[in-house]
Amino acid sequence: MRHSRTVFLPLALFGALLLSGPVAAQDEVSSVAEEQGLIRGIVRDAVTGREVADARVALSSNAGMHSSDSTNSNGQFTLDSVPRGSYTITVDHPDYIPLTQQINTDGHPTFGVQLSMRKKLAAATPAAPEPSPAPAAPSAPSAASARATGIPRPAQEAMNRGMELLYVKSDPRGSIGQFERAIREYPDFFEAYTQIALARTSLGDPHDAEKAFRKAIELSQEQYADAYAGLAVLLSNEKHFGDAEAAARKLIELNPDDWRGHGERARALHGLRRFQDAEAPAEQAAKLAPENPTVKLLLSSIHLQLNKLPTMLEDLDAYLKLVPRGAESDRMRELRVKVQQAIDGAQNRAPAR
Repeated sequence: MRHSRTVFLPLALFGALLLSGPVAAQDEVSSVAEEQGLIRGIVRDAVTGREVADARVALSSNAGMHSSDSTNSNGQFTLDSVPRGSYTITVDHPDYIPLTQQINTDGHPTFGVQLSMRKKLAAATPAAPEPSPAPAAPSAPSAASARATGIPRPAQEAMNRGMELLYVKSDPRGSIGQFERAIREYPDFFEAYTQIALARTSLGDPHDAEKAFRKAIELSQEQYADAYAGLAVLLSNEKHFGDAEAAARKLIELNPDDWRGHGERARALHGLRRFQDAEAPAEQAAKLAPENPTVKLLLSSIHLQLNKLPTMLEDLDAYLKLVPRGAESDRMRELRVKVQQAIDGAQNRAPAR
């Protein structure tokens, strides 16, 4: 499978935490298949989680092009009259790296997909000279100030080639060479260091990934949100939850409206078993990214630990509404049955008043 992934968030799925024992995944296909169905989906920005409007979505198979649509203002698209089978979805938008993903429709009348795209590096141009302003109080340096003179075009080109290798062609090792070339052309290219860190993470090299994230933070004068987001994910993956929580708090300071900071802070607090403290940032992440299914799973795990089983059911229902099909959805549907049984059992054991 070749596709662009949301590499920062990627909050880990918390299905394994939802029960003390493993839940068997059901991957059975309905024996009653419809002749034709719909593919409905939504396209989001992989970093911000916001919907991408006016993206062209095309569906093809070995027989050729099948159908196409453009996303609406909510990032949604519909591909109709789709027989059961294997297909390739391609998504194009002038501001984003093209996305390609393989899917297998399972015979249900409606098949749902969620797609994430990463933006291309915007071309930078030198800032026009301006009259000297009146003296003002000094302000904190920002990442934007490092871009005032523009990034050399060879560095931009190498960066975009590296991102295509990493996110479209699933070649993290090859992408690193392009990102390193971009840095040679522009040594202060903290975005390239961040991409190296993400490539190192996908290659299972957390030590060098952390070094690259911290180099990006240093070069950006501690102002680059994406580096903090990636660092928080990495540190939680390595179970360094205290350090992960500190990185997430810094991300929230930089941008309180970035759901990743709240989500990763909640995840780190969950890892520290501070479930009561984790609830509020997880709810804030869900508020800022209401259609992000992984946040629903994080909330469901927190509410399980807090013994808020009815609220956990709401979390699972919200997740299944967003992701109605797939192996993980089958597991969550099984889990929902078990949670409902636990609620019913507790009510039956409660003494009558």
